[in-house]
Amino acid sequence: MSSQHDWELSKENAAPLECGRSTKTLSKRAFGTSSAEMTAIEEKTKKYEKLVRRSEKAVEWLQKQVKEITDDDPTRELTKEEGNHLRERMATELGFDPSTPDRDHVDYDPMRYWVLYIKHVRESYPSDSQKQFLIMERCARTFMFRPFLNPAYQNDIRFIRTCILYADKTSNPSEVFKLMSKIKVGTLTALFWVAWAWVAEKAEYFQFT
Repeated sequence: MSSQHDWELSKENAAPLECGRSTKTLSKRAFGTSSAEMTAIEEKTKKYEKLVRRSEKAVEWLQKQVKEITDDDPTRELTKEEGNHLRERMATELGFDPSTPDRDHVDYDPMRYWVLYIKHVRESYPSDSQKQFLIMERCARTFMFRPFLNPAYQNDIRFIRTCILYADKTSNPSEVFKLMSKIKVGTLTALFWVAWAWVAEKAEYFQFT
């Protein structure tokens, strides 16, 4: 007879979470997933994938526009006005408007889809650490792209937490924190500095800023 202690039989195959995993969920995974459950998981994966691809496609469009604007000087960064103008064009030309105040609009707070998708992947594919890493990497790269980065997300704890989890899974976490610091992502949150200090201490790199 199965119990919640059955997760002990398969916990070695589950990537650890900093907040721990549900023993009930692990127990179900330990004894296999029915075809109906797997179908439901795959359908939810497709749903989230479609939703997050909207913001990724927006970044792909923005990258092309930025390249055209800075063609004479690729090292030049866009001005605040240029970035705002591109976001306005993105809404009218691409039909993607993350600044909409309409909570029922599909583009309202696109970060929520990434958060839900990451949570879904981590819970539904506990042994697939590569899949978990890639979805966090995609989220970080999407919202770190400066013209797309909504100022409201720069210190959004959801985004900061995702970036930190992503950094922790890279071979050089300090580089991720340096980039975050450069584009001022998370710099107004205690979580960012505590996490970076922990990474620096672990690497014995005390002049980390």
